[in-house]
Amino acid sequence: MTDIYLELSLVLGLALGVSLIVKWLKQPLIIGYIITGVIAGQAFLAWVTHDSLESFSQIGITLLLFIVGLSLNPKTLKEVGKVAFWAGLGQIVFTSIIGYAVARAIGFAQVTSIYLALAMTFSSTVVILRLLHEKGDQDKLYGRVLVGFLLIQDFVAMIVLAVLASVSNAASENILVIGVELSAKLIIVGAAIYLCMKFLVPRIDSKLAHNREILFLGSLALAFIMAALFNYLGFSMELGALLAGIMLSVSPYETEISSRVRPLRDFFLIVFFIVMGSRLEINMINSYLFEAIVFSLFVLIGNPLIVMILMGIKGYTKKTSFYTGVAVAQISEFSLILLIMGISVGHLSPEILGFATVVALITIIGSTYFIYHTDKIYKKLENILVFFEKKTARTKEEDKKVEAVSALVFGCHRLGGGILSVLESKRNKYLAIDYDPVLVKKLSARGMNVIFGDISNPAFLDTLDYSKAKVVISTIPDFKVNKYLIRYFDGMNFNGAMIFVANQYEEAKKLYEAGASYVVMPPYLGRRYIRDLIQNYGSNKKEYRKEKKKHLEELEYIV
Repeated sequence: MTDIYLELSLVLGLALGVSLIVKWLKQPLIIGYIITGVIAGQAFLAWVTHDSLESFSQIGITLLLFIVGLSLNPKTLKEVGKVAFWAGLGQIVFTSIIGYAVARAIGFAQVTSIYLALAMTFSSTVVILRLLHEKGDQDKLYGRVLVGFLLIQDFVAMIVLAVLASVSNAASENILVIGVELSAKLIIVGAAIYLCMKFLVPRIDSKLAHNREILFLGSLALAFIMAALFNYLGFSMELGALLAGIMLSVSPYETEISSRVRPLRDFFLIVFFIVMGSRLEINMINSYLFEAIVFSLFVLIGNPLIVMILMGIKGYTKKTSFYTGVAVAQISEFSLILLIMGISVGHLSPEILGFATVVALITIIGSTYFIYHTDKIYKKLENILVFFEKKTARTKEEDKKVEAVSALVFGCHRLGGGILSVLESKRNKYLAIDYDPVLVKKLSARGMNVIFGDISNPAFLDTLDYSKAKVVISTIPDFKVNKYLIRYFDGMNFNGAMIFVANQYEEAKKLYEAGASYVVMPPYLGRRYIRDLIQNYGSNKKEYRKEKKKHLEELEYIV
């Protein structure tokens, strides 16, 4: 017991000091945690056992993937599922092929090259989602695509790890038997999860929700039970936690559960990054420096290029493709687990784990800076990135003039769908613009006047005929985008109303100062709506039921 307190006190005290310096230098805190681990690993973790810290880091990953699962509502998966599936699988295939060639070229053996090629395909769910939430980009298009993308990667990683586990546990069985057993497990587990989401979860969580502590405890219990069950079945614990979150994503109490688990997750994730840094040893750098640099460059540059090409083929803009590609420029915790399993079954030498750890640290640090400074990097490379965008999409944006309309709506996700229906009911001639090709296709199929376009591109905005427009509406809660739209339309002497959305008071105030006619703030309007309900209906349950019916009809637009 003393060792645990000693380890935590030393490590957390050091982490606090390093983090304060990192924050003062205006650098990402993840870098500070990794540096803490490197210092601790060299300074004092050598003479204290850090098995307990390893356990803490595993708990952090479990809680993170549980929260990720909570946000993976089936509607969200359906929305970005197609591009995530094809881009995710495509990235795995092409990265594996190129990675194998690179490994062979720099002298690794054939079996080692196969393992390394697979390991380098997986991106870190922990790093990407942590940084997405820090930037507040989890609800943007590229953020939603990334979540689906990571889910595909994690699923493939789970299959690979399950096969390796089966091979190590049943060396005498042939591949066919292993494949049949694995397939049977997947079918049974998938069916069980579907039935639980459909029939069990809605009944149980309504009972648990009467007490917040019980709801919190029940949610954690499900996460860890599922993690332990999947570990027992030969799958990864991480996948079990992820699926536990997905099971509860259909619950109306998802937000409450997520908010209560998040502080626990943050603490254990700090330990995860510290432990990762502590694995680095000086002799690792000397032994595999050249190979580590080559593979790090491949992951930092090659991975984003592959993703950008695949997303460009699927019709996404260069900006969305770039933001998504840059985010996956690191290797995953699954990469290290895969190599550890390869060592355990005798396919790899133990030294290869040191090489992978060096690559992991270099790529995680590098991609962290990429993600934090994506806006600046994109502006410098914008003209070059045109090669990663379909020529037909550029022609549609830049050459085709759009006829005059009375209302322009930017952004069809969530709020946009309902607004279009209101405009249609009033027989207004409107035009909606969104840069998600899947959503554009879906709404166009409903007969709505929606086109694909990137509103950050002035050439595209110039194709719009707003000479007869009386209102411009942006449902995109991105302050920079909305401020840019105000400047653009002001510069074109637009005299109509301009309506925007903001999540923060300071952002709303700045948009008003810039010239917005009205700024919608969901938290403020929610309070005002409750006040109006009470004033109009008091305690009349019959009237509230009518409002409930209307609300349920409109929820279909919250896609």
